Amino acid sequence: MAWDNIENGTDLSEQLDAFKDPVKKGAEDDNIVYELMLKSGMDLNLKVEKEIIFIDSAVSGKSKKDDKLVYGNFTYYKTDNGKLLIFTEASGETGNFIKELLKKEKPEKVICLDRIFDGDDETKTNLVLQMRDAGVEFKTA
Repeated sequence: MAWDNIENGTDLSEQLDAFKDPVKKGAEDDNIVYELMLKSGMDLNLKVEKEIIFIDSAVSGKSKKDDKLVYGNFTYYKTDNGKLLIFTEASGETGNFIKELLKKEKPEKVICLDRIFDGDDETKTNLVLQMRDAGVEFKTA
C-alpha cells in the first residue's frame, strides 16, 4: 500500500500502525539482531550472546524514589566482545537500566528497538544525550 493510495480510514490506520512499530509482527529477536548487525556492517559470524534480566525493585534494594532505581524485564544481545549491545525487549526503568549497564559493559555502540521506550520520548532523548557524552554511538530502529 503506497502513501497516495489510502482510500479509507482502515487503510490510514494500517499505514500509521506500520510507522508506530516497524518490526513485523511475529518477527523473532534473533532474526532482528542479525538484520541490525548486517545493516551496521558487522560480520555475521561474530559470537552473539543473549542476556535476559529480571530485576525486582525489592531485590535491587533501592526505594522507588531513588533516581537510580532499576527494575523490570530486559532482553539484550551483545556481540563483538561487548562492543555492540542490541536491546530488543524492555519493561520498567529502561533508561536507568541501560545507563547502569553501560558502566559495566562499556560498549562502543548501542542499538535499541524503539518499542522498548514505549513512547517515552523524554527517556529516549536523555539516553541519547548521555550516550553522546560518553562517546557511545546510539541508534534506534
